[in-house]
Amino acid sequence: GGQISTSIKPTYDSLAKQHGSQKAFDILREGQNSLEWIEHFVRSEKIDCNFGKVGRFHAAHNAEQYELLANKLTNQPKGLEVKAHVVPRSEQRQELGSDVYWGGFPDQNKGKNWAPMFTGAALCMNSIAQLIQRLTTRGFLRGLFQQGLKSFPDALP
Repeated sequence: GGQISTSIKPTYDSLAKQHGSQKAFDILREGQNSLEWIEHFVRSEKIDCNFGKVGRFHAAHNAEQYELLANKLTNQPKGLEVKAHVVPRSEQRQELGSDVYWGGFPDQNKGKNWAPMFTGAALCMNSIAQLIQRLTTRGFLRGLFQQGLKSFPDALP
């Protein structure tokens, strides 16, 4: 498995300051174009690799980070906009299934639902991994976790 992202880590403002506004725009636009290109390439070459366009949830780790994300979303450079909406912490459980973060936004440019697609997986906060095993050459894992005093040995197939 792997991931492909349209994101370029430096912000538009950072890139523009360093390289000028047109070059910054071109760099970020190329990042956005890359997902369409790879999708076309995989399909035209009939590469069997389980490729799928999925979105993601940009989560804030604290209140300050949430404000930065919200500001970034409401002040997107013209021509580089992503379809997304701000999700406050009070509503993120509906999007994310968790109250751990301080809100964020789901990026809707990527296609179908962003949520991770786990089969038979359980995610446990504040857990200690006692055992992790590779099951196949494709990297599927199984594990034994302990949360507080409760063990989950029945999670192993």
